[in-house]
Amino acid sequence: MVMVLWWVTLIILGVGLIAALIALRFRRAHAKRPTIRVANSAYVDSLPAVKRSRRIALMLAATSVLLAATLVLTSALLSGRLATERVEQPSTQSRDIVLCLDVSGSMSAVDADLLMTFNEIVQRFDGERVGLTVFNSRAVTVFPLTHDYLMSRRQLEAGAQLIGGQSSTTAEGDAKATENDRDALLEQLRATSQSTGAGSSLIGDGLVSCSQQFDRSDESRSRFIIFATDNQLAGTPLYQLPEAMEAAKRRGATVYTLAPDSVIGGAELEELRTETERTGGRMWTTGSAQSVDTIVAEIQKSQAAKTGGAKRSYYTDHPAPFWLASLLAMVGVVAVGWRQR
Repeated sequence: MVMVLWWVTLIILGVGLIAALIALRFRRAHAKRPTIRVANSAYVDSLPAVKRSRRIALMLAATSVLLAATLVLTSALLSGRLATERVEQPSTQSRDIVLCLDVSGSMSAVDADLLMTFNEIVQRFDGERVGLTVFNSRAVTVFPLTHDYLMSRRQLEAGAQLIGGQSSTTAEGDAKATENDRDALLEQLRATSQSTGAGSSLIGDGLVSCSQQFDRSDESRSRFIIFATDNQLAGTPLYQLPEAMEAAKRRGATVYTLAPDSVIGGAELEELRTETERTGGRMWTTGSAQSVDTIVAEIQKSQAAKTGGAKRSYYTDHPAPFWLASLLAMVGVVAVGWRQR
């Protein structure tokens, strides 16, 4: 048992003690007042009726003091919230997933669908950390690795609405994108197209930026990148795709790739598939009906130790016994006061 508002209890007990001292002081002052002596009245004290009346008066006075003290004590305990404390430490999965989206011009027709696919994937997770990075000529982190799934889904839906006018059919309440979400994401999407002098659609640089989102390098965590791109390079990147995939491997990340249906074949697609599989991952096209289920299953199949989240304290108040005692004490004080008249 803990006292949640212990200082309130101390204040009430202090006030009650001060009131008792003041009452005692007045009683002593009253006892010192001069008395009127009556001749030939000594025998009255020995009368049975007088003795009985004195005993009753003394008992009523003691009972009144006891009831008043009980009332003050129970009121103090009620105000201080005497409760049982339960400390819980929710567990989280030691898996990190970075959603990495190519928002270059060649991907504009499929980015909205990919964002809705990302949204569906996030809904399947429970305890994993999720982040989103978008890239074109430069990369921008929309949100870092987080357990806040409601915020993540709002941002993904905001992107789908901005790019393709799509909206999730399952998003409700706090998971619905707001105007502020869309405005903030619009600025981030614009930032990806700011010229760096190296061209646009820098695939390797974007993947490296996504790999750099993984923190907690000293912890043993499963790390994944869900990489959505058509591998249509339109500039001179700092990192070629094989180098970027190697950087992801050094971070301990497995890459799963989603390529649009429009990329039917060719050297770019074959390179994307080969380099993806080199990290231990797989590649799907956006039209694959099993891609979401398979990606989620592959990620959840990986070994992940449960780690403790932030500790939370829950308090359960127990007012009933003290409320009942206070009520009985109050009724008793009134009854004894009426009897003492």
